[in-house]
Amino acid sequence: MLHRKKWLALAVICATSFFIPFRFEDDAAFYIRLMDALHVPGFFALTIFAYRFWPWDVQACGRRLRAAFATGLLCVAVEIIQPLTGRSASLEDLLNGFAGILLAFTLVAAADSMRRIATGIILFPLAAVCAFAAFLPAWRESAGMRWRAANFPLLADFETDAELLLWPQSGEGTTLARVREHASRGQFSLRITTAAGAVWPGVRLLAGGRDWSAYQSLALEIWNAGPAFALTLRVDDDFPHKLPDDRFYRDLQLAPGWNRIRIPLSEIAASPSARRLNLRAIRAAALFIDAPQAAHTFHIDHVRLESF
Repeated sequence: MLHRKKWLALAVICATSFFIPFRFEDDAAFYIRLMDALHVPGFFALTIFAYRFWPWDVQACGRRLRAAFATGLLCVAVEIIQPLTGRSASLEDLLNGFAGILLAFTLVAAADSMRRIATGIILFPLAAVCAFAAFLPAWRESAGMRWRAANFPLLADFETDAELLLWPQSGEGTTLARVREHASRGQFSLRITTAAGAVWPGVRLLAGGRDWSAYQSLALEIWNAGPAFALTLRVDDDFPHKLPDDRFYRDLQLAPGWNRIRIPLSEIAASPSARRLNLRAIRAAALFIDAPQAAHTFHIDHVRLESF
């Protein structure tokens, strides 16, 4: 009866972990990669649990094989069922799950063997390789988050590739490149090229819920390579179910050449019609063109918060 309760508790945990959709408001790419990587320790633990509490009385070798086979079937079933529950199937998740099962199988084989030391010499490098391969994509995605934490209140100067992880394209018909042209600070700027007729083309800043309230203004430089046009700036906080009136919007009229822009944060905070925008939790900003009739190329650089 006790083991049945353990298996029932495990089933509830698995159903919650594998089939309930998760929505990440901040740094979604990193957390998705991290969840992918957690399939390794997750299926490692499931295999150890199945081996330890296998409900039928079989010898150790049989328990190892049955535990690995059962968790392998579960790993495949999860990836088949997840698209039906709002999650997505992933080959990477499948491979990480199998890696965790292999590690657990090797560990219990070592524990049951008279050659534990020799098996352990094989297991630890194998575990290190699996962990490195599984968590490397999440570590790469975290480069932008680490840059943001180290350089705040500087929001971008595009001197490193890590910053591009914080500035993905917005809408459709956008091409981004970090280039050695029209840099107002350092050697690089971000060149944005938008197509005519695209839907809200531009670029977004993943601000990560940072606190902007200690500063006075948002400033940036934009080089417009062509004729004058209007570029829209949008700022979002942590308010749920946002409508247009719950955000900050402003059209920036860009002249040819350099445009030096500074916007008081007090204006951003006062923008929503029925509340104050929460400067203590800024999640995102965007620079985009509303229904462009022509293609445009512009460069942005030295995006920062200022205390004046």
